[in-house]
Amino acid sequence: MKKLKLFCATLVGAICGLVLMRFTYPLLTEHLVGPIHGEDQMSLNASIFFIGVPVSMLIGAGLSYAAFTRFCSAHKTRHKRK
Repeated sequence: MKKLKLFCATLVGAICGLVLMRFTYPLLTEHLVGPIHGEDQMSLNASIFFIGVPVSMLIGAGLSYAAFTRFCSAHKTRHKRK
């Protein structure tokens, strides 16, 4: 059951990372690339998207994994003291 909860927490973290990238992508590309005038800017936008999405999902999954394992260990030690 603990492994299923850990998997679900990691999946939720990856989805949160994906959603965060989805909302920050326009601001990020506008800041880094600027207005699109040709193929080079379009290629750079695609590179930012195809690199940024997996990276943000991995960061979200890693953070949620770390938070969940810390929560479980704190919850386990709290119950052992009683």
